[in-house]
Amino acid sequence: MYAWIQCYEQNDLSYLLKRGKLNRYAGLAYDRLQDQIIDEFGVNEKYIEILKARIRIEEMYAKQFKTGDTSNQLLIDLAEEELTALEAKQEKGDLFESLAAMEKNMGFRLQLKEVTVYEFYKYSNFISKQLKAA
Repeated sequence: MYAWIQCYEQNDLSYLLKRGKLNRYAGLAYDRLQDQIIDEFGVNEKYIEILKARIRIEEMYAKQFKTGDTSNQLLIDLAEEELTALEAKQEKGDLFESLAAMEKNMGFRLQLKEVTVYEFYKYSNFISKQLKAA
């Protein structure tokens, strides 16, 4: 979990490596890990909104590239500004605070360098369900 937190907070994929250097596949590996987490645990609505905005922008760029028509550049610029505003609104969770809350709720200490990302999210979902049921 420690490596995942460092990778997430510092935006540095080298924390995912045991040895060696980053290569062009590191980003793909990170994306695949993110996909697996989303498949297993889901994603919040704000993040979906951000992804949809990114897709709209990429579609506009693709259309512009395909047709050579740059008349929609203003629309692209506006969409990028909206995306920036959406991303600014997105709350960036503090994983250390989440871990502390889990430890308090569960009554035992989680070893940050030993708990896996999967276990972390499983614990998180379990506690969330308990709180909703209460």
